[in-house]
Amino acid sequence: MKDYQPLLFIGTLWLIILLAAMQGYSGHLISVLKVKDDYTRRRLDDERTLEKIKELLGDDFKVEYHSTYSKNIFTGEDFITNKQIHITWE
Repeated sequence: MKDYQPLLFIGTLWLIILLAAMQGYSGHLISVLKVKDDYTRRRLDDERTLEKIKELLGDDFKVEYHSTYSKNIFTGEDFITNKQIHITWE
């Protein structure tokens, strides 16, 4: 079944994008860090997945990571609290 997962993902993604565009939206977010399945989270967090989505969707779409940062109140260091794949279109 794993051989068909990328095709199912892209097919589902196309449907989500189509429905969102029909409702007037100009983008879609895919959560990366909040996914409970370790395998899927690692794959979504891999730069190669981002490149593959860009390749499959084409030049009319902008695909990039969008990260939300917070600051540790004790050390003052920044850390990522949320990471999403941001897909936009016009």
